[in-house]
Amino acid sequence: MGINNIGYSIKRKNRLAAFLFIMGAILIFLFCLRGYISYFGGPISIEKLKSLKLKGEYVQIEIDFLLGPFAGYDYGMRETSDKAYIIPIDENKQKWIAVYVKGKKAREFEELKEALIKASQTKDRSEFKNYTVNLKGTILNMERELKKYYVEFIKAPYNQKRTFLPLIIQVDKVPSSIDGIAIDITVMWLLTGLSFFLVIAASYLIIKSEKDSYLGYLKDYCEKSSSYEYTWQKINELCSEKPLIKNVWINEKWMLFRLEKYLYIIDIDNIVWIYLEEARSNYSRKPIYGLCIAEETKKKYCIPITENETWIIDYLFKIHKRALFGYNEEWQRLFENEFEKFKRFARKIN
Repeated sequence: MGINNIGYSIKRKNRLAAFLFIMGAILIFLFCLRGYISYFGGPISIEKLKSLKLKGEYVQIEIDFLLGPFAGYDYGMRETSDKAYIIPIDENKQKWIAVYVKGKKAREFEELKEALIKASQTKDRSEFKNYTVNLKGTILNMERELKKYYVEFIKAPYNQKRTFLPLIIQVDKVPSSIDGIAIDITVMWLLTGLSFFLVIAASYLIIKSEKDSYLGYLKDYCEKSSSYEYTWQKINELCSEKPLIKNVWINEKWMLFRLEKYLYIIDIDNIVWIYLEEARSNYSRKPIYGLCIAEETKKKYCIPITENETWIIDYLFKIHKRALFGYNEEWQRLFENEFEKFKRFARKIN
């Protein structure tokens, strides 16, 4: 029936919202998954390097924000744009390592140095506590010239108490700015939780749509609406089928009908009495019928129908067995004077 298509646009909106929620959840989860891979299965931490047999291993150096590359020593690679740095990797600057960057990466490294220096000069040191910069790269053999420079640096009198790891790492990933700082694992857990929440919300919207709960929403909306005429127009727009009879939509759960400019929506189960009322028109010899429906609240509605539409009473009898069908004066008296008794009689008889 047409009523099954009322609220179709509401279902469509719910499904669109569910789709957007799911896409958002997927994007957030993929973003977090990348972080988890980096955190749990990514490059080896420099702290785990205990052997010189790690040539070719992909590793990462995690250095304190304020101990960044600008705290080390530059080594220009003659006429090339490559750079080598000896940088501290611990807070007390007792443990140092060599870092090698080539070409474009060297320029990015310089930009990072400048950004770190500028940030340390313009912001309170306490703001950057526990912030780290991750540099990722591959362990290489030292070039002879760089190794010579490295040995001379180690032998300097002021470096006697420092530990130098005899490794050089060619950096292949440099944070582009201070925004390149790694996201904390706690934040990733929170984002993952958000993605699961979005999936649950999407599932709720889909289930809500499929269970026809949008009809309840429509009923609530119509009861609160100040413009029934406008609401009825919207229902006509939402219906993809014609009404069961003129101005009436019915299914196994709901009945919507229009009387003059007013829209009424009632629950089929709340109907206690249904009958046809016949009258003569002053302008035509054809009889005029009224489909009369009484609710448990004692409200009664009479919907004008034509002779060709009287079959609707048989349809209602098929889908609703808990109402009293037909008319007699005794029932009318009970309805008007002893309504509670009438309701018990109507339910008992069925």
